[in-house]
Amino acid sequence: MASTTLAQRERAALADLFDEIGPDQPTLCVGWDTGDLLHHLLCRERRPDALPGQYLAFFAPWTQRAMDGYDRKSWRDQVNLFRAGPPWYTPVRIPAVDAITNNGEFFIHHEDARRGRPGWTTRELDADTTAELVRQLTGLPSRLAVKPLGVGVRARLDDGREFELASGEPVVTLVGAPGELVLWISGRREACKIEIEGTPEAVRVMEAATRR
Repeated sequence: MASTTLAQRERAALADLFDEIGPDQPTLCVGWDTGDLLHHLLCRERRPDALPGQYLAFFAPWTQRAMDGYDRKSWRDQVNLFRAGPPWYTPVRIPAVDAITNNGEFFIHHEDARRGRPGWTTRELDADTTAELVRQLTGLPSRLAVKPLGVGVRARLDDGREFELASGEPVVTLVGAPGELVLWISGRREACKIEIEGTPEAVRVMEAATRR
């Protein structure tokens, strides 16, 4: 298990799930079914020309056209493209770059597909996966994501370890397993199992910022 990255393991597991459930199942990504999610992932690593449309409305039609183009292939062929990984000409083909780029991305999108349907359960994660999710949780992207919440933010893992993610007063503490906390910070707040501790005022300020 240690010889593979989280990105490699989650890619394989997500490809298997795509094979199992098909292209028309709901996901946690608002407005996207599993077909849309797969098209996003394929464009992300195979169509760099389509990336600006994910962030800038002016380019969105081109990005949508690139995503829709994959529908000319069978679902199995689309899944196999994703399973095969990025093309040879991209640096993401290097496992270390793939890990930096995709460890968190593929874990989150795997859960988007798993938890989009009723009856989902949390996964039992191995030690390597849990350790990497702790690194994702405490890394710069997570810290930047919680900074606009307007409160101090701490994370307390289910094993008792605590980390400060953002300084400030008042303070809220997010309590849960690393993967659940990663999902919460990424915006999947209605589909993860965490607890929030803090004064009513701290929670109110945070929730108001979250709604904005």
